Amino acid sequence: MWLTSSHGREVDFDALAAHRKVAMVTDKRCGPKAIAAELVARGKGHRWMVIGENLAMENERIHCLPLSEINADYDMNAVVILDER
Repeated sequence: MWLTSSHGREVDFDALAAHRKVAMVTDKRCGPKAIAAELVARGKGHRWMVIGENLAMENERIHCLPLSEINADYDMNAVVILDER
C-alpha cells in the first residue's frame, strides 16, 4: 500500500492511479471528491474509496463507494483507494 498526503503539496494523480492500494490523508483543497474526479478522468472509476470522515469524533462516519459515485463533500478525511472492494 502506498501511503501519502495532500497536505501542503500538489497531488500526483498519475501516481495515485498507478498504485493498486493507496492510503491518503486529505485536506480541504484536495479531498475525496477531487481525488475521485481526477481518477475517474484517468479511467479508474471502477475503483473503490473508503472515506473516514471526522475520525475519532462523535460524528465519525465511514463511507465506502465506487469512485464514479463520489460527488459530495466530506469533513476532515482520510481515504483508502482500492482496486476492489
